Amino acid sequence: MEERRVEQARTGRRRTKGMRRREEIIRTAREIFSQKGFAETRVTEITEKAGIAKGTLYLYFRSKEELFLAVIRDAAERLRHSVAEALHGVEDPLERVRISVPVIFDTCRREAALYLAIFQQSTFVDSEHAAEMQALYEPLACDFQKTIEEGVDKGVFHVGDPQILSHGVFGFLASLIHRWLLMEASGETPEGYVEKMVDTVSRFFCYGLVGTALPEPDEIGREL
Repeated sequence: MEERRVEQARTGRRRTKGMRRREEIIRTAREIFSQKGFAETRVTEITEKAGIAKGTLYLYFRSKEELFLAVIRDAAERLRHSVAEALHGVEDPLERVRISVPVIFDTCRREAALYLAIFQQSTFVDSEHAAEMQALYEPLACDFQKTIEEGVDKGVFHVGDPQILSHGVFGFLASLIHRWLLMEASGETPEGYVEKMVDTVSRFFCYGLVGTALPEPDEIGREL
């Protein structure tokens, strides 16, 4: 029994050490991908900065693409955590939407180089990983979908399909944030643009969610 406990303790320490090593590789890769982008980053640059052998990295990640996906997953999880933390204790669906928008923009601004790299370099990921990369932001969309569904159930929101809307919202945000980050990188962001953008998007989402539902197709002609 004692030998079993000792072995379990050793296994636990090895697992903890492995998790820490993996997290360190991801942090190092995040820094280099942010600086150079996916296509220009070499695996040896990551291993040298992390202070590990190339073979060690491949114990955790089979390829550069897989490591890039891990960096994106980490960014998505941290973004989701930031939103969840800001929404803690907030029950009103409309208020949850209003609070979420500036948190998303603020998080992207704090790590502008990383998110710009993700938006710009994701096209270099091979087709084998394309679907997986798209799925990384699925939890965020699902969180928003649940908020919409709660709002519909409470009679606060008047919309169509919450799933379609949630994915549409994130597609819209991704496009807008990408354009904004390009402006930031080139130093062409007008003064007050970010604040105006956050306010405009918040108002747009909130108005659209609580506004009058679109008429059914067979009702449109009768209203003209």
